Amino acid sequence: MKKILALLLFCAVPLVFAEDINCLDCHGKDGDLPIHVDKFKNSVHSDLACTDCHVGADKVKKGEVFEEVHPDNLEGKTPQCTECHEEKVKGLAKSVHSDLSCSDCHGTIHDLTDDALLSQNKFKIHEVCSDCHDEVVEEYVNSVHGKGLIEKKNQDSPSCLDCHGDIHSVLPKDNENSPVFRGNVPQTCDKCHDNEEIMKRNGLRTKQSESYKEDFHGKMIALGLLKAATCADCHTAHNILKSSNPKSTVNKKNVPKTCGKCHKGANENYAKGNFHTSHKYKEDKWQWIYGLFFFFLTTGTMVALIIHMALDANARLREKREKKKENKE
Repeated sequence: MKKILALLLFCAVPLVFAEDINCLDCHGKDGDLPIHVDKFKNSVHSDLACTDCHVGADKVKKGEVFEEVHPDNLEGKTPQCTECHEEKVKGLAKSVHSDLSCSDCHGTIHDLTDDALLSQNKFKIHEVCSDCHDEVVEEYVNSVHGKGLIEKKNQDSPSCLDCHGDIHSVLPKDNENSPVFRGNVPQTCDKCHDNEEIMKRNGLRTKQSESYKEDFHGKMIALGLLKAATCADCHTAHNILKSSNPKSTVNKKNVPKTCGKCHKGANENYAKGNFHTSHKYKEDKWQWIYGLFFFFLTTGTMVALIIHMALDANARLREKREKKKENKE
Protein backbone atom coordinates (compact mmCIF):
# COMPACT_ATOMS: atom_id res chain seq x y z
CA MET A 1 0.00 0.00 0.00
CA LYS A 2 2.85 2.40 0.89
CA LYS A 3 4.52 1.68 -2.46
CA ILE A 4 1.33 2.54 -4.33
CA LEU A 5 0.96 5.85 -2.46
CA ALA A 6 4.59 6.71 -3.14
CA LEU A 7 4.12 6.02 -6.84
CA LEU A 8 1.03 8.23 -7.02
CA LEU A 9 2.81 11.09 -5.27
CA PHE A 10 5.76 10.79 -7.66
CA CYS A 11 3.51 10.92 -10.75
CA ALA A 12 1.41 13.81 -9.46
CA VAL A 13 4.15 16.44 -9.75
CA PRO A 14 2.42 19.66 -8.75
CA LEU A 15 1.98 22.36 -11.38
CA VAL A 16 2.13 25.95 -10.24
CA PHE A 17 1.59 29.29 -11.90
CA ALA A 18 4.84 31.08 -12.53
CA GLU A 19 5.07 34.10 -10.29
CA ASP A 20 4.78 37.60 -11.71
CA ILE A 21 4.39 36.42 -15.31
CA ASN A 22 3.34 39.14 -17.72
CA CYS A 23 2.97 38.03 -21.35
CA LEU A 24 3.58 41.57 -22.56
CA ASP A 25 7.09 41.57 -21.13
CA CYS A 26 8.07 39.51 -24.16
CA HIS A 27 5.10 39.96 -26.50
CA GLY A 28 4.50 43.69 -26.12
CA LYS A 29 4.77 46.15 -29.00
CA ASP A 30 8.56 45.95 -29.04
CA GLY A 31 8.93 42.25 -28.20
CA ASP A 32 9.09 39.08 -30.26
CA LEU A 33 5.71 38.22 -31.85
CA PRO A 34 4.27 41.60 -30.78
CA ILE A 35 0.67 41.93 -29.62
CA HIS A 36 -0.96 45.37 -29.66
CA VAL A 37 -2.94 45.55 -26.45
CA ASP A 38 -5.20 48.38 -27.64
CA LYS A 39 -6.30 46.35 -30.65
CA PHE A 40 -6.81 43.21 -28.59
CA LYS A 41 -9.01 45.09 -26.11
CA ASN A 42 -11.33 46.06 -28.99
CA SER A 43 -11.36 42.61 -30.58
CA VAL A 44 -14.07 39.95 -30.34
CA HIS A 45 -11.69 37.91 -28.17
CA SER A 46 -11.03 40.65 -25.62
CA ASP A 47 -12.78 38.71 -22.84
CA LEU A 48 -10.36 35.79 -23.20
CA ALA A 49 -7.11 35.29 -21.35
CA CYS A 50 -3.92 34.36 -23.22
CA THR A 51 -4.01 30.87 -21.71
CA ASP A 52 -7.56 30.21 -22.93
CA CYS A 53 -6.00 29.67 -26.36
CA HIS A 54 -2.33 29.12 -25.51
CA VAL A 55 -2.98 26.32 -23.04
CA GLY A 56 -0.08 25.63 -20.68
CA ALA A 57 1.77 28.83 -21.50
CA ASP A 58 1.85 29.97 -17.86
CA LYS A 59 2.69 26.71 -16.13
CA VAL A 60 6.04 25.33 -14.93
CA LYS A 61 7.07 22.47 -12.73
CA LYS A 62 8.75 23.12 -9.41
CA GLY A 63 12.38 23.98 -9.78
CA GLU A 64 12.08 24.97 -13.46
CA VAL A 65 12.77 28.44 -14.85
CA PHE A 66 9.79 29.82 -16.76
CA GLU A 67 11.81 31.42 -19.53
CA GLU A 68 13.58 28.12 -20.21
CA VAL A 69 10.53 25.82 -20.35
CA HIS A 70 7.97 28.24 -21.85
CA PRO A 71 8.96 27.62 -25.52
CA ASP A 72 8.95 23.84 -25.00
CA ASN A 73 5.54 23.96 -23.35
CA LEU A 74 4.05 25.52 -26.49
CA GLU A 75 6.08 23.68 -29.13
CA GLY A 76 3.74 21.96 -31.58
CA LYS A 77 0.67 23.25 -29.71
CA THR A 78 -1.00 25.53 -32.23
CA PRO A 79 -4.00 27.21 -30.57
CA GLN A 80 -7.23 25.46 -31.56
CA CYS A 81 -10.53 27.28 -32.03
CA THR A 82 -12.55 24.12 -31.30
CA GLU A 83 -13.12 24.98 -27.66
CA CYS A 84 -15.47 27.85 -28.56
CA HIS A 85 -16.28 27.18 -32.22
CA GLU A 86 -16.67 23.42 -32.34
CA GLU A 87 -19.38 23.25 -35.03
CA LYS A 88 -17.53 25.66 -37.32
CA VAL A 89 -14.28 23.71 -37.01
CA LYS A 90 -16.05 20.39 -37.67
CA GLY A 91 -17.71 21.84 -40.77
CA LEU A 92 -14.40 23.22 -42.02
CA ALA A 93 -12.76 19.80 -41.71
CA LYS A 94 -15.32 18.35 -44.17
CA SER A 95 -15.30 21.29 -46.58
CA VAL A 96 -13.19 22.17 -49.63
CA HIS A 97 -11.29 24.55 -47.32
CA SER A 98 -10.15 21.83 -44.94
CA ASP A 99 -6.49 22.64 -45.67
CA LEU A 100 -6.88 26.23 -44.48
CA SER A 101 -6.43 27.51 -40.95
CA CYS A 102 -8.85 29.94 -39.30
CA SER A 103 -6.36 32.81 -39.60
CA ASP A 104 -6.03 32.30 -43.38
CA CYS A 105 -9.48 33.87 -43.75
CA HIS A 106 -10.00 35.74 -40.48
CA GLY A 107 -6.53 37.24 -40.27
CA THR A 108 -4.78 38.01 -36.98
CA ILE A 109 -6.91 36.57 -34.21
CA HIS A 110 -5.61 39.11 -31.67
CA ASP A 111 -7.24 42.08 -33.41
CA LEU A 112 -10.28 40.45 -35.03
CA THR A 113 -13.20 42.89 -34.70
CA ASP A 114 -16.94 42.54 -35.29
CA ASP A 115 -16.52 44.47 -38.53
CA ALA A 116 -13.98 41.97 -39.81
CA LEU A 117 -16.22 38.95 -39.17
CA LEU A 118 -17.32 37.57 -42.54
CA SER A 119 -20.76 36.68 -41.25
CA GLN A 120 -21.39 40.31 -40.30
CA ASN A 121 -19.70 42.18 -43.14
CA LYS A 122 -21.14 41.10 -46.45
CA PHE A 123 -19.25 43.80 -48.34
CA LYS A 124 -15.79 42.40 -47.54
CA ILE A 125 -16.27 38.69 -48.15
CA HIS A 126 -15.06 38.85 -51.76
CA GLU A 127 -11.81 40.48 -50.60
CA VAL A 128 -11.06 37.50 -48.38
CA CYS A 129 -11.95 34.99 -51.10
CA SER A 130 -9.75 36.82 -53.61
CA ASP A 131 -6.63 35.72 -51.75
CA CYS A 132 -7.12 32.29 -53.35
CA HIS A 133 -9.77 32.88 -56.02
CA ASP A 134 -8.55 36.12 -57.60
CA GLU A 135 -9.69 35.40 -61.18
CA VAL A 136 -13.18 34.32 -60.15
CA VAL A 137 -13.54 37.31 -57.81
CA GLU A 138 -12.48 39.67 -60.60
CA GLU A 139 -15.33 38.32 -62.73
CA TYR A 140 -17.74 38.64 -59.83
CA VAL A 141 -16.71 42.24 -59.05
CA ASN A 142 -17.54 43.28 -62.64
CA SER A 143 -20.84 41.40 -62.74
CA VAL A 144 -24.31 42.78 -61.96
CA HIS A 145 -24.19 41.02 -58.60
CA GLY A 146 -20.76 42.33 -57.66
CA LYS A 147 -21.46 45.92 -58.73
CA GLY A 148 -24.79 45.87 -56.95
CA LEU A 149 -23.19 44.81 -53.68
CA ILE A 150 -19.84 46.59 -53.79
CA GLU A 151 -20.59 49.83 -55.67
CA LYS A 152 -24.25 50.35 -54.81
CA LYS A 153 -24.07 48.77 -51.33
CA ASN A 154 -27.23 46.84 -52.13
CA GLN A 155 -27.70 44.18 -49.43
CA ASP A 156 -30.01 42.24 -51.77
CA SER A 157 -27.13 41.52 -54.16
CA PRO A 158 -25.55 38.14 -53.41
CA SER A 159 -22.07 37.68 -52.01
CA CYS A 160 -19.96 34.53 -52.41
CA LEU A 161 -21.59 32.97 -49.34
CA ASP A 162 -25.16 33.53 -50.56
CA CYS A 163 -24.51 31.08 -53.39
CA HIS A 164 -21.83 28.78 -51.97
CA GLY A 165 -23.20 28.55 -48.43
CA ASP A 166 -21.50 28.98 -45.06
CA ILE A 167 -17.78 29.55 -45.63
CA HIS A 168 -16.94 26.93 -43.00
CA SER A 169 -18.84 24.20 -44.84
CA VAL A 170 -18.40 24.96 -48.55
CA LEU A 171 -18.77 21.67 -50.43
CA PRO A 172 -17.42 20.65 -53.87
CA LYS A 173 -19.82 21.50 -56.69
CA ASP A 174 -20.20 17.80 -57.55
CA ASN A 175 -21.51 17.08 -54.04
CA GLU A 176 -25.31 16.69 -54.09
CA ASN A 177 -25.60 18.70 -50.88
CA SER A 178 -23.80 21.70 -52.33
CA PRO A 179 -26.01 24.67 -53.27
CA VAL A 180 -24.04 24.96 -56.53
CA PHE A 181 -24.50 21.29 -57.48
CA ARG A 182 -26.13 21.24 -60.95
CA GLY A 183 -29.43 19.92 -59.64
CA ASN A 184 -29.53 22.59 -56.93
CA VAL A 185 -28.56 25.66 -58.96
CA PRO A 186 -32.19 26.68 -59.81
CA GLN A 187 -33.19 26.53 -56.12
CA THR A 188 -30.12 28.57 -55.17
CA CYS A 189 -30.98 31.28 -57.69
CA ASP A 190 -34.61 31.11 -56.59
CA LYS A 191 -33.69 32.39 -53.13
CA CYS A 192 -33.61 35.83 -54.73
CA HIS A 193 -35.21 35.49 -58.16
CA ASP A 194 -38.33 33.75 -56.85
CA ASN A 195 -38.68 36.19 -53.95
CA GLU A 196 -41.29 38.76 -54.97
CA GLU A 197 -40.29 41.21 -52.25
CA ILE A 198 -36.61 41.25 -53.28
CA MET A 199 -37.44 41.43 -56.98
CA LYS A 200 -39.94 44.26 -56.51
CA ARG A 201 -37.44 46.20 -54.40
CA ASN A 202 -34.92 46.02 -57.25
CA GLY A 203 -37.28 46.63 -60.16
CA LEU A 204 -37.16 43.03 -61.40
CA ARG A 205 -39.78 40.34 -61.90
CA THR A 206 -39.95 36.74 -60.77
CA LYS A 207 -40.94 35.78 -64.32
CA GLN A 208 -37.45 34.43 -65.03
CA SER A 209 -37.70 31.85 -62.28
CA GLU A 210 -41.25 30.79 -63.15
CA SER A 211 -40.60 30.53 -66.88
CA TYR A 212 -37.45 28.44 -66.36
CA LYS A 213 -39.42 25.91 -64.34
CA GLU A 214 -42.03 25.73 -67.11
CA ASP A 215 -39.64 25.20 -70.01
CA PHE A 216 -37.87 22.03 -71.13
CA HIS A 217 -34.57 22.74 -69.35
CA GLY A 218 -36.19 23.41 -66.00
CA LYS A 219 -38.44 20.36 -66.17
CA MET A 220 -35.53 18.08 -67.07
CA ILE A 221 -33.44 19.35 -64.15
CA ALA A 222 -36.44 18.87 -61.83
CA LEU A 223 -36.67 15.26 -63.04
CA GLY A 224 -32.98 14.72 -62.22
CA LEU A 225 -31.64 14.81 -65.81
CA LEU A 226 -28.57 16.91 -65.06
CA LYS A 227 -27.36 17.30 -68.66
CA ALA A 228 -30.02 19.97 -69.20
CA ALA A 229 -28.98 23.61 -68.92
CA THR A 230 -29.12 25.40 -65.58
CA CYS A 231 -29.05 29.15 -64.95
CA ALA A 232 -25.24 29.12 -64.79
CA ASP A 233 -24.86 27.37 -68.15
CA CYS A 234 -26.45 30.30 -69.96
CA HIS A 235 -25.67 33.25 -67.68
CA THR A 236 -22.34 31.89 -66.28
CA ALA A 237 -21.76 31.49 -62.56
CA HIS A 238 -19.74 34.62 -61.72
CA ASN A 239 -19.59 36.84 -64.82
CA ILE A 240 -23.31 37.62 -65.00
CA LEU A 241 -23.97 40.74 -67.09
CA LYS A 242 -27.05 42.53 -68.40
CA SER A 243 -28.30 41.12 -71.69
CA SER A 244 -27.73 44.55 -73.26
CA ASN A 245 -24.00 44.31 -72.49
CA PRO A 246 -22.08 43.14 -75.61
CA LYS A 247 -19.92 40.91 -73.38
CA SER A 248 -22.91 39.13 -71.86
CA THR A 249 -23.32 35.46 -72.75
CA VAL A 250 -27.05 36.12 -73.28
CA ASN A 251 -26.56 39.16 -75.50
CA LYS A 252 -28.30 38.55 -78.87
CA LYS A 253 -24.94 38.40 -80.69
CA ASN A 254 -23.56 35.82 -78.26
CA VAL A 255 -26.63 33.58 -77.93
CA PRO A 256 -25.61 31.22 -80.80
CA LYS A 257 -22.25 30.59 -79.11
CA THR A 258 -23.88 30.11 -75.71
CA CYS A 259 -26.52 27.72 -77.03
CA GLY A 260 -23.88 26.03 -79.17
CA LYS A 261 -22.21 24.63 -76.05
CA CYS A 262 -25.05 22.08 -75.95
CA HIS A 263 -26.78 22.45 -79.32
CA LYS A 264 -24.23 21.85 -82.06
CA GLY A 265 -24.89 23.92 -85.14
CA ALA A 266 -26.69 26.69 -83.27
CA ASN A 267 -26.96 29.76 -85.52
CA GLU A 268 -28.32 33.29 -85.47
CA ASN A 269 -31.89 31.96 -85.57
CA TYR A 270 -31.48 30.91 -81.94
CA ALA A 271 -31.20 34.58 -80.99
CA LYS A 272 -34.49 35.46 -82.68
CA GLY A 273 -36.58 33.61 -80.14
CA ASN A 274 -37.80 34.92 -76.81
CA PHE A 275 -36.30 33.69 -73.56
CA HIS A 276 -37.95 33.38 -70.16
CA THR A 277 -41.35 33.92 -71.75
CA SER A 278 -44.34 33.83 -69.44
CA HIS A 279 -47.34 31.59 -69.99
CA LYS A 280 -49.62 33.93 -68.03
CA TYR A 281 -52.32 35.83 -69.94
CA LYS A 282 -51.70 39.11 -68.11
CA GLU A 283 -47.98 39.14 -68.90
CA ASP A 284 -47.93 37.80 -72.46
CA LYS A 285 -51.32 37.41 -74.12
CA TRP A 286 -50.08 35.92 -77.39
CA GLN A 287 -47.75 33.46 -75.67
CA TRP A 288 -50.70 32.35 -73.53
CA ILE A 289 -52.89 31.90 -76.66
CA TYR A 290 -50.15 29.89 -78.42
CA GLY A 291 -49.69 27.76 -75.33
CA LEU A 292 -53.42 27.14 -75.01
CA PHE A 293 -53.70 26.29 -78.72
CA PHE A 294 -50.87 23.74 -78.59
CA PHE A 295 -52.24 22.30 -75.35
CA PHE A 296 -55.58 21.52 -77.00
CA LEU A 297 -53.84 20.44 -80.23
CA THR A 298 -51.59 18.01 -78.36
CA THR A 299 -54.39 16.79 -76.08
CA GLY A 300 -56.78 16.43 -79.01
CA THR A 301 -54.18 14.51 -81.04
CA MET A 302 -53.50 12.12 -78.16
CA VAL A 303 -57.21 11.59 -77.51
CA ALA A 304 -57.86 10.96 -81.22
CA LEU A 305 -54.93 8.50 -81.32
CA ILE A 306 -56.24 6.59 -78.31
CA ILE A 307 -59.77 6.45 -79.81
CA HIS A 308 -58.31 5.28 -83.13
CA MET A 309 -56.30 2.54 -81.39
CA ALA A 310 -59.33 1.47 -79.36
CA LEU A 311 -61.55 1.29 -82.46
CA ASP A 312 -58.86 -0.59 -84.38
CA ALA A 313 -58.41 -3.09 -81.53
CA ASN A 314 -62.17 -3.56 -81.31
CA ALA A 315 -62.42 -4.15 -85.07
CA ARG A 316 -59.66 -6.77 -84.94
CA LEU A 317 -61.31 -8.59 -82.03
CA ARG A 318 -64.64 -8.59 -83.83
CA GLU A 319 -62.98 -9.96 -86.96
CA LYS A 320 -61.42 -12.79 -84.95
CA ARG A 321 -64.76 -13.70 -83.36
CA GLU A 322 -66.44 -13.82 -86.76
CA LYS A 323 -63.74 -16.13 -88.13
CA LYS A 324 -64.13 -18.47 -85.17
CA LYS A 325 -67.89 -18.65 -85.80
CA GLU A 326 -67.33 -19.41 -89.48
CA ASN A 327 -64.88 -22.20 -88.63
CA LYS A 328 -67.36 -23.78 -86.19
CA GLU A 329 -70.13 -23.75 -88.80
